[in-house]
Amino acid sequence: MKGKVLLYSLFPALGLLFVTASTASALSLGAFGTLSPTDLASRFTTMLQKEASTLGISVDALKTGWSEGKTLPQIAADNGISADQLKVKLGAARQTQVKAQLQALVDQGVITQAQMDARLAALAAKPAKGKGMGRGHGGFGFGI
Repeated sequence: MKGKVLLYSLFPALGLLFVTASTASALSLGAFGTLSPTDLASRFTTMLQKEASTLGISVDALKTGWSEGKTLPQIAADNGISADQLKVKLGAARQTQVKAQLQALVDQGVITQAQMDARLAALAAKPAKGKGMGRGHGGFGFGI
């Protein structure tokens, strides 16, 4: 029972951590809190690289769209990515992120492989909620 409580309390925390980090590419950088300038630059650069990689575009193209205040769907469209393609790309990135997070929990002995497999199956059975599709740039909503 204690393991289940820990498990269920850990998922929202991991999701919140990822969503907070991914939201930083919104028009305000406030999601990064009080990081040093070096840490802020490093995290923002890493996030931009991940987002550009997810979309299959250059970091410069992503930064240009972001600096113009465009939403992620607008940036995608400007780079020849349809709404359906964007949905697939974001879904695949979310699945990869969730698998990595769950695997880390398995590796640390917090959950079993069977629990990970069951959670992945449960997530796959849920319809996508379209997180991040219309909320400015960033905030992909990859949390577990």
